[in-house]
Parts: sequence; C-alpha cells; structure tokens
Amino acid sequence: MDIPVPRTYYEWSLLLKVLKNKMSDISDEEVINAMEQGEFTWKGESTTRLTTRILNCIRTRIEIARDKFRQESQYFSEEANVVKAMIALRKEFKFLLKISEISHFPEIIQKNIRKYIQEYADEMQTSLESSTKDDKIGRFHSIIKNNRVNAL
Repeated sequence: MDIPVPRTYYEWSLLLKVLKNKMSDISDEEVINAMEQGEFTWKGESTTRLTTRILNCIRTRIEIARDKFRQESQYFSEEANVVKAMIALRKEFKFLLKISEISHFPEIIQKNIRKYIQEYADEMQTSLESSTKDDKIGRFHSIIKNNRVNAL
C-alpha cells in the first residue's frame, strides 16, 4: 500500500495513528519509511503536540507488547517459550527505536524517544529479574538475565 508522505501536523497524526494501532494492511516498515521521507516545521505549539503524539504512540506499542508478553508468560513451562517471548519483546523495543532515528527529528526529540524506550525496557528487565529471583531452581531467573529485554 502506498502511504502518503506526511507534511502537516494532521498528516503526521494520521500516520502515527496507523503505527499506534498496527493496522494489518500497512507494515510498520512502510510507516517508518513514510516518516523518514516526511517533513515537519518544528516550532511553536505544534512541536509539543507532535512530540506528545509520538510518545503516546510509542507508549501504546510498548503496552501492547508488554501485554502480549504477559499473556505468553502464562505458558512459560518451557525455556524456549521464555526466550522466544523475550526476543519478541526486545525486537519491538528495537523497532520503536527506529522512530528516534528519523533524520529530520530534532536531536532533543530523538534523545527523548531513546531515553523513554530505554527506561521502560530497563524497568521491565528489573521487574522480570525480581519476579524470578525466588525461582528455586534458578532456571527462569538465569534465562531472564541472559536474554535481557533491555539490551537495545
């Protein structure tokens, strides 16, 4: 599907909505490519509004990935399932970091996006480690420490 290149705040908002909702007929890579080709005049109130929309999009995607991980964690009877779920979560974090690499975003916005994603990944890794530290055999704790979701 051909995605229009965003040039106005409204067009950026529509594109972020597509990315946020993971519309099935449009790939994430197509959205990122359109964003990379897009333009935006970073000044005034529109900068704050667009930055907020970007971070809301990222937060929603992280929450979806977190919920999927939690759902899959119910079936963590096998080590392979744990590793697979952690890799999928880390892959989503890495994909979201691509948003911070969009060349025409101001450096401060790129930095804030990276910081936001890394902090969330760090918090999640800490939570996973603390929730498995009482694992009697230590198998799951070891898997979680060796397959870090925050190794971005």
